[in-house]
Amino acid sequence: MKTHTGMLVSHLSKDGNKIYTSYLDGTFHGGYTTMWLSSLHKGVEGKDLVYDVALKELVNYKQDLKDGKDVAIHVEWDIKDDYSEYIACRILKVVIKNLDEI
Repeated sequence: MKTHTGMLVSHLSKDGNKIYTSYLDGTFHGGYTTMWLSSLHKGVEGKDLVYDVALKELVNYKQDLKDGKDVAIHVEWDIKDDYSEYIACRILKVVIKNLDEI
């Protein structure tokens, strides 16, 4: 088993309809993804265990996104040695910032 840490930072588009999420793991691999704000609800499911856990946490910060804040979700996850399967994912902390504070 291998353990990794990373962060997913989400913010709302200027028109208020789309959530942009950038991600970065401890090995500095990163990228971004988007989703409609209307898709962020209690039953939301992510594409894998890490996104699933992070999106379920992000639901709790939907109003912060609407208020124009960035929501950074710091996570730690365990994966099999051969990277074939996620084992577990944990939220380490959530940081909320106004865009003008970054």
